[in-house]
Amino acid sequence: MTVIPVNFNTASKKEMLLNLKELLDAGLIALNPEKHASLILALRTATATEMILDKDVTTSNDVLDAMTLACKRISINRQRTQQFDFKTPTDDKCNSSTSS
Repeated sequence: MTVIPVNFNTASKKEMLLNLKELLDAGLIALNPEKHASLILALRTATATEMILDKDVTTSNDVLDAMTLACKRISINRQRTQQFDFKTPTDDKCNSSTSS
């Protein structure tokens, strides 16, 4: 496991919230209403001023903070986000056996 430290300054908070909004607007995130009820409630009640989340108005803001952090390295704008190769070791075995 690799730990990547995240600095929670005003600029990074704005970037993370904007990134989550872009991912949601693009339809790239699907949520199960039964399993993610608190996250859906947080998204529906979320209020931001200049892309800073107003935690006094937002319900379940900790869940929303966790979601923005989880999506930090996933972006539709590839220039500003480090990309990861999600291949697993089993993918390599499958690919090498099909190429033989």
